[in-house]
Amino acid sequence: MVGMLGVGKTTTINALKQLGYGTLKEDYLEISNAISCDNRMILSKWAWISHWFYKVETYFRENPNNTDVFVDRSAIEAGLWTDTCKPLFEPIQLSLNEFCSLGYQMVNICLKCDYTVLQERLQKRLFVEPIRLRFNENNPQFIQSLYQSYTKAEPIWDLVIDAQTKSTDQICDIIINFLHLSK
Repeated sequence: MVGMLGVGKTTTINALKQLGYGTLKEDYLEISNAISCDNRMILSKWAWISHWFYKVETYFRENPNNTDVFVDRSAIEAGLWTDTCKPLFEPIQLSLNEFCSLGYQMVNICLKCDYTVLQERLQKRLFVEPIRLRFNENNPQFIQSLYQSYTKAEPIWDLVIDAQTKSTDQICDIIINFLHLSK
């Protein structure tokens, strides 16, 4: 599951978990505490990317009967986050290709919403989770640039869902039908 901060990825992942699907959380806050640096730095992204591959591979190793897992964020997103991280996009894609050559199939489902709605959601979230100030979620230039990156990247996503006009249940139904999964 990919998309901007505050678009509803975690809410959707939690709903899919309630429906009985395997899920993995984002873990960015935890990883960023392990390497204490600005989240716009490449070092921060590499730590998270490495952890992402590890947790997905570990999930399937520990759950050999599960063929699907919904992951809150994709490694490919790290290459979108700031201009500093744009050079990561190609090596991340190469790493994902290698990962897929091991037998994993990746589907990137992007949730999106209007920029104004997103700003309102982020303000509410910052009030409840002030730790997110540390990750520039209150920086309008950062949020605008990131929003533009996700908008430009829409062609690379396998499915784009407008999370502004649909309920979480509707979003889950769209995903389940798209992937031909059963409830």
